Amino acid sequence: EWADEIPDDEQLGQIARRNQVHVKDLARRIAGLREHLAKPDILELLSESSYHDPQWLPFESQVGAGDGCDIEVHNEYPFAIDWDGGLLNGTIDRLVLLRHEGTVVAADTIDFKTDQVEGQAEIDAKVEFYRGQLQAYRDAVKQLFGLDDNQVATRLAFLGPGRVVGV
Repeated sequence: EWADEIPDDEQLGQIARRNQVHVKDLARRIAGLREHLAKPDILELLSESSYHDPQWLPFESQVGAGDGCDIEVHNEYPFAIDWDGGLLNGTIDRLVLLRHEGTVVAADTIDFKTDQVEGQAEIDAKVEFYRGQLQAYRDAVKQLFGLDDNQVATRLAFLGPGRVVGV
């Protein structure tokens, strides 16, 4: 769930099997995970301690305020909402909810991308390409938790270059 304390490779393997991950190249995938976590922006994004730092929080205003909030993380968060006269359903890669006295006061919506991008121009082009997807996630999270725009952050995590970009 969080990268503040990373288990050793054997423990990661046990976690994978417990979660029904049965792949032939598990050791290579664990090495890939460690490679991603070696990138400061990715490690920071996946660390619970970051969400306790009001300066780090990705919201337009200090709606989450970090400390004093309970932090809840969900991976592969499914949703289905009424949207634009129809039904919108999907799965958010990572959803971090900040709760104050049990009420969700902010949400960080993260979508991981494995696109091979080099340089700011390519990243900017991919941000524009994925903007509609992230807007749909923002709309879903707002509807599900009764939040306003300034209470929902949407970010792309480009794993290759280790860059995290707000959308």
